[in-house]
Amino acid sequence: MNRLLLKPFKAILRWTYQVPPYPDPWEKDQSGPNLKMGVNFLRKDIPNDFRQFFQGDLSSNVRSLDEICDWLRQCKYISDQEQFHQKDHWQHPHEFEQSRKGDCEDHALWAWRKLVELGFEAEFVIGKKHAWVNFIKDGQLFLFETASKGPLMWQPVNQVKDRYVPYWSINGKFQRFMFAGILENLKD
Repeated sequence: MNRLLLKPFKAILRWTYQVPPYPDPWEKDQSGPNLKMGVNFLRKDIPNDFRQFFQGDLSSNVRSLDEICDWLRQCKYISDQEQFHQKDHWQHPHEFEQSRKGDCEDHALWAWRKLVELGFEAEFVIGKKHAWVNFIKDGQLFLFETASKGPLMWQPVNQVKDRYVPYWSINGKFQRFMFAGILENLKD
């Protein structure tokens, strides 16, 4: 039923934005209040207020990007269906610290908060079937694959951008941004 309702909506958006051709998915624009409505239309599970993920104290005492990576490598990736018996559950970083297991959103929310607390310019990113963190270090934009357990968890965006399709992000000042990648939802 939902798919039937979405088809006319997509056609209207394609006509409104004159899509295709599709722009570079990584083109980014600061979004107004319409972003929240659009994102929530596409994914109803996304929280409205991300400030909640910065409330309360965390028990981990990481002091560097390397320590964040080491801490995350000790966590287990597990789907929300397996862990909570529901399609999606957004854990507060404190809850994630206690269980040390969660899906990509849980890993990314925790890492985003820790990077912002360490003074990094960082943003939590939701993309095509995935979540990660983008951050700036020494003037360069990096993609932090927070659910990875490998040795190389963060890489320059220009080296990995062809493997990721970002839809929207929120930075440490809680400003929301939309990426052109969200237009991929308009493809049939």
